[in-house]
Amino acid sequence: MTNGSVTTTQYRIGFGLLLLVCFALNLGGWPLFDVDEGAFSAATMHMGQTGDLITTYLYGEPRFDKPILIYYLQLISTQIFGSNEFAYRLPSAVAGILWVLALYQFCSSVGSKKTASYVAVLMMTSLGVWSIARFATVDSVLNLLLCLAFIDIYRYYERPTKSLLLRVFVWLGLGLLAKGPIAVAVPLAGAAVLFIATGQRIRLLKAIFNPYGWAIMIMIAAPWYWLAYLEQGQAFIEGFFITHNVERFAATMEGHGGYLWYYLPIVFIVFLPNSGLLIPLLTRTRFQLLDPLSIYCWGTFAFVFCFFSLSSTQLPHYLLYGLSPLAILIARHYEQGSPPHLLLHLTPSLAFSLIIANFPTIAKTVEQKTTDVHLSAMISPLSDMDMGWFYLLAWLFVGLHLLLFVVKTSLMQRIIALGVCQALTLSLAFIPVVGELKQGPVKRAAMEAKSREETVVMWNANAPSFATYYGQSISRRLPLSNELLFTRVDYLAPMSQDEVVFEEGGWVLILKK
Repeated sequence: MTNGSVTTTQYRIGFGLLLLVCFALNLGGWPLFDVDEGAFSAATMHMGQTGDLITTYLYGEPRFDKPILIYYLQLISTQIFGSNEFAYRLPSAVAGILWVLALYQFCSSVGSKKTASYVAVLMMTSLGVWSIARFATVDSVLNLLLCLAFIDIYRYYERPTKSLLLRVFVWLGLGLLAKGPIAVAVPLAGAAVLFIATGQRIRLLKAIFNPYGWAIMIMIAAPWYWLAYLEQGQAFIEGFFITHNVERFAATMEGHGGYLWYYLPIVFIVFLPNSGLLIPLLTRTRFQLLDPLSIYCWGTFAFVFCFFSLSSTQLPHYLLYGLSPLAILIARHYEQGSPPHLLLHLTPSLAFSLIIANFPTIAKTVEQKTTDVHLSAMISPLSDMDMGWFYLLAWLFVGLHLLLFVVKTSLMQRIIALGVCQALTLSLAFIPVVGELKQGPVKRAAMEAKSREETVVMWNANAPSFATYYGQSISRRLPLSNELLFTRVDYLAPMSQDEVVFEEGGWVLILKK
């Protein structure tokens, strides 16, 4: 069987290579980023050392930010591959690959292979999906589960069988173990739009209140929630449900505030290098002619967009919960119509590539103008780094845009070329450089501390990856005599009489006298 001049086997090989380039290349090629990657990895490390499979800990205190699923997955990975960056990130990469494959298979079954290919390539090359699939957090796993629930809800709409409905509840139960209530809210909102808009309210209510489905969801999620409550009591209720769910929506947490229009630019950023495809979709869609799948996609994305726009705590990756349906809408739009204007498609990505290519100049300008001692010390080593590989890939990325303006290519060819070049540039040049500047000193400080016998504490800093590399849980407090203190260089003054045993990139390791 052939597709033009390309055989099915060749197509599958090419598709697999594209997945690996986008999601697996150089997965362990830079240190763990603080705060999120460091927090997840340090909590997983502590779990492996103590054997406590119910409560996660960070800095010696219970960490109620997220449920347990991602820690189990990271723990399994580190038991196989050891405690390293690759192992902590592997569950996210695998989830990202499965996410793309699930969408491809779904779109092939409800549409054409062309649409399915568009969706898969759009997803695997987008900046947002690339990011969460290559970092050691819960978000890639959560998005896989949201996607699976999204798919099976629509399949149930088309063919209402008991097995499909019960499978939806499986994904919801696992979602509760991955993130919490939002893993149920997003699929439920999308389903409500689909079934109500098509006049099937009764079937919706019967599905929502199916007793067998609830039994499955409870059997999956309830044991851990109940054991966590038994172990931590009211602190678990207040820490997880109140602080990290209710208050995260009602109040700004950890400085992640925003504005009502916050996600308008974010939606274009997460879709790089193909942000230019969004504008025709938003301006040319004939909403009065929408079919059930389009209604479902628009409803799910609109809920995510509006819900988190109204939230007081706003982070870019929240928008990814609605990215799967948006990718489907884009792919269907361009399969049915003409490709976007070349200039419209390439301009946003060209601007992004120019920012990457000029990152060293931008960073040095920030260093010269900032009054932040820690930031200045972090950027300073950039002058001594070998940037040859960085400049080669970054300016090839820029040059590709100029070539595409001249050479006639199809929309799919442009998407693949831009996506692969962006993935290579980010994976092999940009992120390793940023990771070395920001996290390299933290890792080396931890290695220095690990080689010594003194007790180590952290004060006036939040760098949980230090504990991961140190290999032990550490406390955040002022040091006692003959203890090592890890802190930022701008907090060094009160410790000026003590011995500095390590100083690099804005971080110091001090032996308290």
